[in-house]
Amino acid sequence: MTVDVVAEIVKALTDILINVIAAIPSIIAALIVIGIGYAVGGITGKAVNKLVEITGLEKAFDQTDAGKAFRKAGIDLSNFVGSLVKAYIIVISISIALQLLQIGEPTRS
Repeated sequence: MTVDVVAEIVKALTDILINVIAAIPSIIAALIVIGIGYAVGGITGKAVNKLVEITGLEKAFDQTDAGKAFRKAGIDLSNFVGSLVKAYIIVISISIALQLLQIGEPTRS
């Protein structure tokens, strides 16, 4: 009886180890996707930040009531929009990484 219990525990641990090893390539791919998303998001966010500054949108926005409220809060439009773009791209990369890991997908029967 004790041998059966030990055999079941060993089998369960072996199955877990096999599943973890099988998931390693997906985990590495997901980390790469998140890293690329973070880098692309950072570069794109900075580009949008500069674009908002260059086009003069920030100066025009500062003359509105919302712009004055932003300035009073210590927020400038270019940084705000650039950060939103960066965050959006990072969220998309995390979503793609989760798909690679098959996390969050509905199960189908």
